[in-house]
Parts: sequence; structure tokens; C-alpha cells
Amino acid sequence: MAFENAIITKEDDEKYGLSEIYYKYNPLYKILPSQKSWIIDKKLDCWIMKTQLFNDPEIDHAYLSKVMWKFYYKGDIFDIVLDYGLDEKVSGIQYNKVWKVLSIVPNGSEKISVDEILSLLKEQLIVFGLDGLYKQGENYKVTLIDARKG
Repeated sequence: MAFENAIITKEDDEKYGLSEIYYKYNPLYKILPSQKSWIIDKKLDCWIMKTQLFNDPEIDHAYLSKVMWKFYYKGDIFDIVLDYGLDEKVSGIQYNKVWKVLSIVPNGSEKISVDEILSLLKEQLIVFGLDGLYKQGENYKVTLIDARKG
């Protein structure tokens, strides 16, 4: 099995406590919104779910491009803040979207290193593509860079 964009099922929610996780960042939602999507590899027991948008301090009712994601790997949960740029080159290759890791908390665990997190995260974001389950673009190129190092 590989990563896939999927709708979170009631069974997924109960298994991983996803409503509680989502509620922490979105207190208007006691349960997950219907049709909430994520990227998951059930065999690997690894997933990522968008949990928090950041308000734009300069524009009312607008959000920044950076987003908090919950990354889960075999029982360990990490907060990962990502931002992105559009139509950028990385190492001489043109990408439609370049995801930038701004933070990872905690910084690895006994089960998984930061390098492994970054590798899996890149796979997940490539599958996420243009907009996850809801919109994909033909030949849409995505990559990930670690922007934590400056």
C-alpha cells in the first residue's frame, strides 16, 4: 500500500482520536467536519492531516499560506508547520508548489528520525498534489525543502 488522499472514516476517527485533535485547533468543531480528508498509508500506519490555518494579521478574514499539520507515525504525533511558494525552482528544477518546513515538534523520536519524517512528508505532499482529494492538476510538480535551517 502507498499514501493516498482519503476521506476520514468514523473508524479512523475513533482509532486515532482525530476529532479531539482537530477540536484543539478548531474549537467550533466538536467532531470532524464531514468529508474531512487526509493523506494516509494504513499499512505503514502513517498519516498527515491539516489541522490549523493561521490568520493574516493584515487582512480581516484572511489566512496566511502557512498551515499546521499533524503527522502521525506508529503512535507518535508531530506538529509540522508548512508554508509554500508557487512556481519556484529548486536545484534548477521548476516546481508548481514548493512546500517549506518551518517547524517540527518534537524533533524526532525513538521510532522515527527527522530525516525519515521529511522523507515521508515529501511523499505525502506529492500525493496531496494541488489540493489533496478535492483537486489535482495534470503534471503538477511538488517538492519539499527544510526551511528550518535558514
